[in-house]
Amino acid sequence: MVFKKNKLDWAEFLKRTGLIEFSIAAAWFVLSSLIIVVPSDWRRALALLVLNGAGLGLIINKILTMHARSIFFTKRIFLLLALISCSVLLAADYLLPLNPLLVPLSAATAIYALVYGNRSVAIYLTIYLSFVLALQGSENYFFYFTVHTIQGLFMVYFSSVRTERNSLAYSAVYSALAGIAAIVMFCLLGQSSFVSFYANAGALLLSAVCSIVVIIGLLPYIEDIFYIITPTKLLELASPANPLLRRLSMEAPGTYHHSLIVANLADAAAESIKANALLARVGAYYHDIGKIKRPLFFVENQHAFDNPHNQLNPHMSSQIIIAHTRDGAALGREYKLPQLIIDIIRQHHGDSVVTYFLHTFKEANAQAAESERTLVNENDFRYPGPKPQTKEAAVIMLADSCEAAVRTLEKPTPSRVNNLIGRLIKEKLDAGQLADCPLTIRELTAIQLSLQKTVANMFHNRIAYNDKSKG
Repeated sequence: MVFKKNKLDWAEFLKRTGLIEFSIAAAWFVLSSLIIVVPSDWRRALALLVLNGAGLGLIINKILTMHARSIFFTKRIFLLLALISCSVLLAADYLLPLNPLLVPLSAATAIYALVYGNRSVAIYLTIYLSFVLALQGSENYFFYFTVHTIQGLFMVYFSSVRTERNSLAYSAVYSALAGIAAIVMFCLLGQSSFVSFYANAGALLLSAVCSIVVIIGLLPYIEDIFYIITPTKLLELASPANPLLRRLSMEAPGTYHHSLIVANLADAAAESIKANALLARVGAYYHDIGKIKRPLFFVENQHAFDNPHNQLNPHMSSQIIIAHTRDGAALGREYKLPQLIIDIIRQHHGDSVVTYFLHTFKEANAQAAESERTLVNENDFRYPGPKPQTKEAAVIMLADSCEAAVRTLEKPTPSRVNNLIGRLIKEKLDAGQLADCPLTIRELTAIQLSLQKTVANMFHNRIAYNDKSKG
């Protein structure tokens, strides 16, 4: 998708959007309009129809603008957004006659904020649903709009900063208290009576309880059915008890140790540029799981074993090395890893060249008899890609390269380490490996400084203690 200056190119969008996405958007508009429009009052029906179209248009535009180069814009998430918003509007048809504040709007906005990990679109959704729900009522439009909006915004904020499932209960309670504070404000201003205060406050608290049940109950199913990655899902994937990580630690212990170090480097680097540090850490845990298939062909797992590459020609060796990204993606799908983690596995080498075996092949080819020489095709020694598409994938690529290179230094002094890291990042940049991710030069500088600092802490000097037992 083509976006210029962070603005949506609708012509390009319509050209590339598939029939399924367009059908979901159309069905979303038609279904929500059928739910909220009251045919008996044509003026209100027309106003709600226009408002619904405008609100959905703004939300879709915001999603496409923010996530144009991200895996987040998928059929599954688009469908999920339509389902949760229509579910709230459908519930409102039954709850509005009882009390408009009973509608669990905060459940919808919290689920969306957790799924996307971004507050901006969730804020748009909160305002859209609050406006529609207020106009669906018979009176006190501004009162219900304000209370719903304040409650929803607080829910978006707290659900974004609290990642544990149990903490969502506190988020719902805090958002209800914020709504009750808004009701008190209206009562003090004379815009609402204290007689109805208890009914409205009770409705908000009951709505918060229902929201807790809905969020905690549905979120695991949403993650599994829609293959969506949330902070809570990332925390579960980070557990050493995860079956795939256990396999990695048992079958390729050297790779497992390498992945832990890369995770520490990537976490700090992602934090330095305000990227998703938790995603970078978990992605680093799994980025080399493809090495499980042939662990002894990777130097970190060889230890006392002979190097099996000594028995192979350089071209065959390079194919085995290159295959670990494809094997890792296959393992990720087998163990039902989120698509974002699988993308990191595929992208963490980009389309770079396995230079060691390429140079070895060229040297062997040059020393061979003229009749036995073969044409050197650099693409045969190149990873299939794609290049990193997100900041987190790019950070993992750089952390992986730096860890592997620093490990080869005989005397890793601070100056040598800093120069090596700077050179590696420049090589990746010059080779175009970072061309498809939204990193800026300033962010690359921050990543370099973070990697240098973290690596320096890993290779700090130790004090040599005298053995008093001798002499």
